[in-house]
Amino acid sequence: TSGTNCTPSPCATGGTIAANSNRALLIVVSFRANTASIPTAVGATWNGVTATPINSYTVAVTGGKTNSIWWFVLVNPTAGAQTLATCWTAAGSLDSVALGAISYYNVNQLTPTQNFTTNSDVTATSTAPTLTVTSASGNMAVVAFSDDNASGFTANAGTLDWKELAL
Repeated sequence: TSGTNCTPSPCATGGTIAANSNRALLIVVSFRANTASIPTAVGATWNGVTATPINSYTVAVTGGKTNSIWWFVLVNPTAGAQTLATCWTAAGSLDSVALGAISYYNVNQLTPTQNFTTNSDVTATSTAPTLTVTSASGNMAVVAFSDDNASGFTANAGTLDWKELAL
């Protein structure tokens, strides 16, 4: 769908979802905070409809900063050109906020997500972090990546649909 950087809360961008059957929208919000504090009460909407939180992950990185990624899903999102938005309660000073989403169709409407996995280099010094994802036939793996302003990112498998480089 779309991706954008924004600060402060709220943050919004436009996007378009095709009118296919059994749609689902996977939304990712990524924060990089100047302190060990991260935003709380994070939410996401599509066309004003609140998405369901799936999971979030936070890791301390170099320089006393904190990165966090929040995942949301919305089953049967409104098709057409709409607004994707997020809001949060600030817990400290933010370096950046990134907002993005990917829409899918022919998705199981009762169980749109499963087997949520996270991985992090706890010391935040790895130059080659890895994540192994297993999935059943017909499923899809989606990855979100957050770093401490590294110069690049390489996906070794799959398709890179949305990439935010400027933090």
